[in-house]
Amino acid sequence: MTDSRIPADLPEKIQHYIDGEFVDSVDGDTFEVLDPVTNKTYVHAAAGKKADIERAVDAAKRAFAEGPWPRMLPRERSRVLHRIADIVESRDARLAELESFDSGLPITQALGQARRAAENFRFFADLIVAQADDAFKVPGKQMNYVNRKPIGVAGLITPWNTPFMLESWKLGPALATGNTVVLKPAEFTPLSASLWAGIFEEAGLPKGVFNL
Repeated sequence: MTDSRIPADLPEKIQHYIDGEFVDSVDGDTFEVLDPVTNKTYVHAAAGKKADIERAVDAAKRAFAEGPWPRMLPRERSRVLHRIADIVESRDARLAELESFDSGLPITQALGQARRAAENFRFFADLIVAQADDAFKVPGKQMNYVNRKPIGVAGLITPWNTPFMLESWKLGPALATGNTVVLKPAEFTPLSASLWAGIFEEAGLPKGVFNL
C-alpha cells in the first residue's frame, strides 16, 4: 500500500549545486532528511562542510569578479528576476506539494507561500529599476551622494519554517542588486531549496551566481 501523502518523483538524493553543477560533498558524506509525519528517512542530502563551503564561495567569487551579473544594467537583471517569478508561479502547485510534505505546512498555506515567493522576486525586480543614485547638499559647502553597486558574495542562511518563501526573501534582494550567493537552507527542510537551481538555470541566471 502506497502512502498518498508522498509526492511523485521525489529526488533519489539532494546534492549541492556549485558553479552550475550538482555535486556530492567533497568527502561524500550525507545526512538523513526525515518525513515530519512519520519521522522516517525519505531522502539523503549532501552534508556541507568546510571544504564544500569554500568550493561554493570560490565559485561565487569567480562569478562576481569575472561574470556578467554584477555588470549588467538593473533593467537586464530585472528581466531575469521577472522570469524567475513567472517560473515559480507556473509551478506553484508542485512547490506547495513538496513544501507541505517536507515541512508539514498545510497545503493551502504552502500554496500561498509559493505565490508569495514569486511576488518577492517581482518586488525586487521592480525596485532596482526604480532606484537611482542620490545626491544632496548638507550644511556648509559639502555635497553627499549615494552610489548603489554590488558588494560581493552573500551568504544566505534560512530557517526550516516556510523555507521556499523565506529563501526568496533573501535571494531576491541579493540577486537583484548584482551580488552572487551561497544559500544554506535548513537541514530539516532542504527539499524545496533544491528546486532553485533548475528555476534559475531556466530563467537565464549566469553560472556561479547561485550556489547551494
